[in-house]
Amino acid sequence: MKAALLSLVALFALGFPAHADVFDDQIELLRQGKKMSLTPEDFAEETSKASAAYEKKPDDPNAMADMYMAQVKWAILDKENHGGWPVRSWLMMQKEKRKTVFDILKARYDKSPEPFLAYCLIPPALYAKDADLGSKLVKLLKEKDPFLSKRLEDSRDFWVEWVTGALEAEK
Repeated sequence: MKAALLSLVALFALGFPAHADVFDDQIELLRQGKKMSLTPEDFAEETSKASAAYEKKPDDPNAMADMYMAQVKWAILDKENHGGWPVRSWLMMQKEKRKTVFDILKARYDKSPEPFLAYCLIPPALYAKDADLGSKLVKLLKEKDPFLSKRLEDSRDFWVEWVTGALEAEK
């Protein structure tokens, strides 16, 4: 037990992120070229748990950001059924919530510029029309995370088209 705890502490000291939830583990499988191990039923149950946790604190800015990040994970794992979450989430479709999520994710990214945060921050940056930040995030993904960079490449046109339409509709 002590050895396992020391290993965990060593991973933190080296800057490796801990697996916060089952979705992180599933994304890691995809990174390794494997398939998700969750059944569709288990996936639905886990998404429901994340949604229920958010519903307990829907006005908490960190809960909003965490919920949005969970939705982004769902999009990575199941593009066919959840691929639109990064741009179509209710947290992106409501201006005030979108700004809150953007501000929280930006602060987290500024504190710890890791690739998953960069990936999550790209759609809110599109909505904010922050091209400089968007370019910086895309560059980071290209340099540090080929997996997420490829996911972005596969989603980019849809994201831009959707955000453009959503912003036009807000006028």
